[in-house]
Amino acid sequence: MPIARKPLEDPIRAELFGIERLEQHAESLAAAQRVMGQSGRGRRLLPHVEHNGRVSYRVIAYAIREERAITPAAEWLVDNFHVADEQLREIRDDLPSRPSVSRGHSSPRGPCSLK
Repeated sequence: MPIARKPLEDPIRAELFGIERLEQHAESLAAAQRVMGQSGRGRRLLPHVEHNGRVSYRVIAYAIREERAITPAAEWLVDNFHVADEQLREIRDDLPSRPSVSRGHSSPRGPCSLK
């Protein structure tokens, strides 16, 4: 018995953004974000990212040693961990340890919000 299928609709036709339109879109997305003031001291993000990367690498490497199946993304991470690690090292070296200007953080509101 054949399965009834919906007729195909026209494919989505999206506008291809040129550089000017891309900049306008970026500005509109930034304007839609509400900036909140600093709330206390806050945690440093980079050490947590580095730790999570090392833990992920060890867990995936263990799965490989145990001959368990891993996802293509996990395989990519193991193969290219040195690239990600170097990028984090460059970020740590290039950013000042303490920003001279106190920055707020954004709270997602608008077109990118998940709420």
